[in-house]
Amino acid sequence: MGQTINKITYFTDEGKKSVAVDVYVPIKTGAVLTADSAAVSSGTTAFTVSGLGEGFEPIYTVTKDDQPTDFTVENGQITFDAAATENGTYVLNVADKTGVYAPVSADFELTIAPVGVFNGKILGDSPAIIPAEGVNDEQWAAYLSAIRSVTVNETVYSAVGHHGAVVLVDPQTGLLAVDNTDVFSEDTDTFAVTVTAAGYDDLTFMVNRTASAEPSEPSEETSEVSEEPSTEPSQSSEMSEEPSTEPSQPSEVSEEPSNVFEPSQAEPSQGTQPSVIVPDAQVPNTSDPTATALLITLMASALAAVIVFLKKWQPQSRRL
Repeated sequence: MGQTINKITYFTDEGKKSVAVDVYVPIKTGAVLTADSAAVSSGTTAFTVSGLGEGFEPIYTVTKDDQPTDFTVENGQITFDAAATENGTYVLNVADKTGVYAPVSADFELTIAPVGVFNGKILGDSPAIIPAEGVNDEQWAAYLSAIRSVTVNETVYSAVGHHGAVVLVDPQTGLLAVDNTDVFSEDTDTFAVTVTAAGYDDLTFMVNRTASAEPSEPSEETSEVSEEPSTEPSQSSEMSEEPSTEPSQPSEVSEEPSNVFEPSQAEPSQGTQPSVIVPDAQVPNTSDPTATALLITLMASALAAVIVFLKKWQPQSRRL
């Protein structure tokens, strides 16, 4: 603008009326001013400004609820006494000392930790934000009234405004509006919730439709087996590792030869050669010295029996 208004004209039922005034309309510059939000405990935050008009002589002030503060603003920094500063929304103002240009302003937040915590309840068991330990009623009410939006699974729902506001946290009790199925859809089991309140750090938590099952603990016996495997060899392993070096003992049958080797007592018929019947004998293992000795003994016994038989048979053959 940059012009002065010197008269204002009204049209009424009684006709036209004019009022003399002297009002200067400053020039809008299109300047861009930004200020960073910060924690109260930091005692400082930064700001940037650009696009001020030619001849603009800036005067910086910071207000809260339209009341001036003693913050210092210079060289791109806003400084304040952290111990004496309240959390909340502040406004950085830049005015032209000459009055030619219109002022510019920007909001920023000085925050503290949220005074509420999630009660950890599942969807059907009244999940809510409750006061943190040591928080009094006044502090709790101030927090609930400062809630500006609630984000559920990356969708932001504004809690303020005459049109389109979606109140998901009860401003009196802190209960979540889980009955709003447009937000807490019935086909979703887990909801990531972020509560944004002016003057407070964001409060983020998870709301589950049902209690999540805890992983089962392995049994003590199973753990001991897996953690401390046995290193002792089994009985069969010991037997295989220490083979016996003693020769095997022959059975009692092989040690005491049976009398089946005796010659038959029946009279041989005339003109026929007597025969000696030697039944099948179990042949010991000749690779064993003891078995070899036994075999020789058996053969000697058989030979002796044959000689005795032949001696008995020869006189009979002479008589014939």
